[in-house]
Amino acid sequence: MNLQAFIGREQWIPLEIFDDLSFEDFKPLEWMEKARRVEGIDSFEVVPGRGLNKKDNFRWKQIYIFRYDKQTGKFSGIWASDRSEIEISRLEICFDVRENNMDMMI
Repeated sequence: MNLQAFIGREQWIPLEIFDDLSFEDFKPLEWMEKARRVEGIDSFEVVPGRGLNKKDNFRWKQIYIFRYDKQTGKFSGIWASDRSEIEISRLEICFDVRENNMDMMI
């Protein structure tokens, strides 16, 4: 992302400018490898989690992620509540991973 594009502009600076994948446990494509069937979604495998819903007072809501776009750096998913589609930054997702029969939020 080009920081020069934001200099001199009075607006919100996207958090993605400061993003650094080097400290992450999983890269975005590794998250997508964890996709699985979820009850109520029959057409494709998803990675469940919670997403920051900016349209609903910045509340964390259940989301199902089904794709990652390397070019944009965004995930595509659907909100569990109304099944509407969303493109969302990884910084706005808390993935829900179940391993060894233990529930764990990462």
